Amino acid sequence: MPGMPLTRIPPGRLRRIGVPALVLYVLVLLPFFLIGEPGEMVSLQMAGSESKAQEIVGGWSRAETVDMAFLQGLDELQPLVYGLLLAIAAVWAGRRLRGRAAAWAPAFAWVAVAAAVLDLLENIGMIVMIRGDVEAPVPTITTVLAIGKFAAIALVLAYVVAGRLSRGR
Repeated sequence: MPGMPLTRIPPGRLRRIGVPALVLYVLVLLPFFLIGEPGEMVSLQMAGSESKAQEIVGGWSRAETVDMAFLQGLDELQPLVYGLLLAIAAVWAGRRLRGRAAAWAPAFAWVAVAAAVLDLLENIGMIVMIRGDVEAPVPTITTVLAIGKFAAIALVLAYVVAGRLSRGR
């Protein structure tokens, strides 16, 4: 496995990257609370079939379709930022854990990067479906990518929580 560059950043200095990334993440996330219904995006991600995707997309008004397209555009930046944040959190957790658990930090940081990549690939399917093309295999592939992304995020978050709950070094 290739080395994780974030592990080379000295303790205490991860904040120099993490704090601006967190601010950017909040700014990118804010429109999701103000425009459209982000739950619709998750529903479309998890549609899994042509018929369900068609039902979701077909139920949108023209304005809702524009809102979803706008949010999807913002979602092109979101994975890059949360991938970085999760990778930083994994490195931080590894520094708090001991023994073998600490040694897993680089792997969990790479899992965070993988989650972001899966999200970016999923976004391609989302764009295709928002434009109205819900033909197979797009909904199924998009759902598989979304499930992989959510699983990877959950895995990294579990590691970070373990790091948070540990007594640290």
